[in-house]
Amino acid sequence: DADDNASDYLSDNTARLIRLSSARRAVANYVSILTGQNVPVLFNNNAVNCTDGKTVYISADITKKDKFDVAVGLALHEGSHIKYSDFDLFKNVWMYVPRSIYNYTEKLQISKEEVGKVCQQILNYVEDRYIDYTVHSNAPGYRGYYVALYDRYFNLPEIAQGLKSEAFRTSTIKSYKFRFVNLTNKNTDLDALPRLRKIYELLDLNNILFFFALRLATANTTKAESMQQRSVTTIK
Repeated sequence: DADDNASDYLSDNTARLIRLSSARRAVANYVSILTGQNVPVLFNNNAVNCTDGKTVYISADITKKDKFDVAVGLALHEGSHIKYSDFDLFKNVWMYVPRSIYNYTEKLQISKEEVGKVCQQILNYVEDRYIDYTVHSNAPGYRGYYVALYDRYFNLPEIAQGLKSEAFRTSTIKSYKFRFVNLTNKNTDLDALPRLRKIYELLDLNNILFFFALRLATANTTKAESMQQRSVTTIK
């Protein structure tokens, strides 16, 4: 009996590893197709989902259908950063913060480092809206994965409850971060914090998406014209 149990365990474990390996290859293929590059996709158990501009790091149990869809959404999102984002700007965004902002935050005992981190988070949020809109608009076959991704990370009942509650209504960096990253949630309350509505108006998500689509269309047109010119040159 012990031998049979051990054999069953090994068989189940082997089957799981095969499914896991197959799922990982599938996720990596999605990223390669989207980016047009051979981008490595590495999986971890550290609840970290990110990219360094060269590799995509995903934390997910992808052997189950619902979690597989979320993992694909995450991988596509991070892969899109490699394709569209300016990593140098992200790393050095603190250099573009007006000195007046630093002078003001010093009076509030907020360090320059904290201001820089907040600016990076703001830029990342805006960039996320850019790239998600782009993929969602130009790759209809991937939309289901993005729905799964947003349902898992942005549309949770706990987030809706937090947005509608009396929490995160004091003027702290933590409160503004929570309200800011959830501005696209249908339960967002623009009057929850001072000038949050003004921040939303300045952000102007609809125009961000429009201008990014315009930027992408311009880039594609320029690329097509360049390719056409090279073709003509070659013929000559």
